[in-house]
Amino acid sequence: YPPMTFMAMIPPVWRRVFNPKVRAWRQKFYPEIEDWTPYKTWAYPVPKNAE
Repeated sequence: YPPMTFMAMIPPVWRRVFNPKVRAWRQKFYPEIEDWTPYKTWAYPVPKNAE
């Protein structure tokens, strides 16, 4: 955890380390989603059963 704490204090370092890991995770578990923009901006439609 100490290295993660250090990286979190410097956002460019954090992004350089963790963005590739996030992209790999997305590709592994959600290969059908190519454009993640609606998910990052909360613009996707609300599920029908949700209130």
